[in-house]
Amino acid sequence: MIDVQRLVKTYAGRRILDDLSFHVSPGRVTAFLGPNGAGKSTTLRMIMGLGRPDSGTATVLGVPYRELPAPLRSVGALLDASAVHPARSPRAHLGWLARTHRIAPARVDEVLELVGLTTAARRPVRGFSLGMRQRLGIAAALLGDPELLILDEPVNGLDPEGIRWFRTLMRALADEGRTVLVSSHLMNEMALVADHVLVIGQGRVLSDGPLGDLLRGGTPAVRLRSGQLPAMAVALRNAGAELTHDNSPNGLVLVTGLSARRIGDLAAQQGCAIHELTPVEPELADIYLRLTDEAAEYRAGTPFTGGRRSEVAGRA
Repeated sequence: MIDVQRLVKTYAGRRILDDLSFHVSPGRVTAFLGPNGAGKSTTLRMIMGLGRPDSGTATVLGVPYRELPAPLRSVGALLDASAVHPARSPRAHLGWLARTHRIAPARVDEVLELVGLTTAARRPVRGFSLGMRQRLGIAAALLGDPELLILDEPVNGLDPEGIRWFRTLMRALADEGRTVLVSSHLMNEMALVADHVLVIGQGRVLSDGPLGDLLRGGTPAVRLRSGQLPAMAVALRNAGAELTHDNSPNGLVLVTGLSARRIGDLAAQQGCAIHELTPVEPELADIYLRLTDEAAEYRAGTPFTGGRRSEVAGRA
C-alpha cells in the first residue's frame, strides 16, 4: 500500500504540493491523473525517496521507501525509461540490478521474455525505440517480483499490441493482490484498466474514488442528428436542455439535460424528423477535463485559421 499524508513541497517560491493526502490500496489498479504541472511527478519522487518534502510523510508498505531492506523486492518503479546507460544491453542492465538484490539470474530471462525483449536482450539500448525502452523499464520494475508497482506514463511509445499487453499485465498483477499505481494522460486506457481514480490539480486532491462512482457522477448526454436542427434546437433549449454543436454540416448535436425519450417527444410535437437519437454515457476524459478545468496551469491557444495564418505569413 501507499500512504501519503499532508505532503507540502515548494520550489522557487511556488507550492507544488499543497497539503496532499491519499491512500493507495492493494488488489486494484489506481490511475493517478492530473494536468501538466499538477504535482504528479513530484509526488511520485517523494514516494520513492528521491526528494524530501517540506512537511508531511509518504510511506510504502508502512515505512518510508529509504527504510526498505530490499527495495526492488518490495517496490517496482518506472519513473524514467531513458535512465539506462546507452551502451548496456537489457541483459546487462537487468543483471546488474539483480546482483544488487541477490536476485537469481534466471529471473532476468523471465522478465525479458515477459516484456517481449528476449530477441533484443544483447543489443545496446542506444538503438532502442521509445517503446522498447518502456518495455525494459517495465522489466526492471518487475524484476524483484514486488508487491507494489509505481509506473509513470508506462505506455508512452508502446504500439497497439504493447498497450493491450500492458493492460492485461496490470489487471493480472492487481488481481494477484498487488498494489498498482499508474500515472498517465491516456484517459481511454485508464478507463479500461483502472479500478480506482485519483485526480490531483495544483498539488491538491480533486477526486479520489472508484472509477464506477466517478463515471456515475458524470452527466449523461444524447447524440441527436436531424435535418431540422434549428427548429429542434429552439425547442430543446426552451425545455431546459444544453446543446453542444460539433460544427458538422449534417445536423449533429450533443444534448444534455433531457432524456432520449423526452427529446423524441419534443421532435414529434415540432414535426421534426430525427435521423439519430443515441444515449451517450459519460466518459472518463470528459469528467477529468471538468474536474481539472480550473487547475490546468498550461493551456494552448486557439489554433490559427487559414486566414489568420496567411495574414501572419504576409507580415513576415
